[in-house]
Amino acid sequence: MRVKYRHVCIHWLDAQSSTDWKPIEESDQQKLALCISTGYVISECEESITLATDFASSDRLQIDSFGNTITIPINCIIKTIDLD
Repeated sequence: MRVKYRHVCIHWLDAQSSTDWKPIEESDQQKLALCISTGYVISECEESITLATDFASSDRLQIDSFGNTITIPINCIIKTIDLD
């Protein structure tokens, strides 16, 4: 059984937060987090891309469900690499 979806690795930026009290002078020290996600593109539109990492087949012939998904905002993506 072959997965028919595009296999990609996406480098993207995500928010970071902190609950610590810090001096105002240190406000520029907190940066965005670089994230790397890999998976198969199951949905894509103007504002986001959704990846899934797992697929299942009830009849063992064709894929009928997926799991472990992430939806990433397009404007957070800095690089997309096709893996297949």
